[in-house]
Amino acid sequence: MRIGILGTGAIAEAVVRGLAADGHEITVSDRSATRAAALARDVAGLRVAPNQAVLEAADVVILGLVAGAAATVLPGLRFRPGQRVISLMAGGGADRGRGLGSPRPGPRR
Repeated sequence: MRIGILGTGAIAEAVVRGLAADGHEITVSDRSATRAAALARDVAGLRVAPNQAVLEAADVVILGLVAGAAATVLPGLRFRPGQRVISLMAGGGADRGRGLGSPRPGPRR
């Protein structure tokens, strides 16, 4: 599966390490270039890209951002219609990220 992860904090890093062991094709954002580069050195095949390129490379996008950062990172990004989005954002309610990207990446039920 092609997975994109926006964010390179502790939770995003743990998710990358867990998913990489299953052979997924993973691209992480270069939001923190130092952390992303360190993670890419440790995880074979991991790609680092700008935020929009992460979305373009992924069938499933994982939001591993703190809610405060989401308000600056997500606006202007273009999610594909039907693209699966999983939010791991801390610091906000379940609807916190809804409407910040285009089209709206609201929760899937």
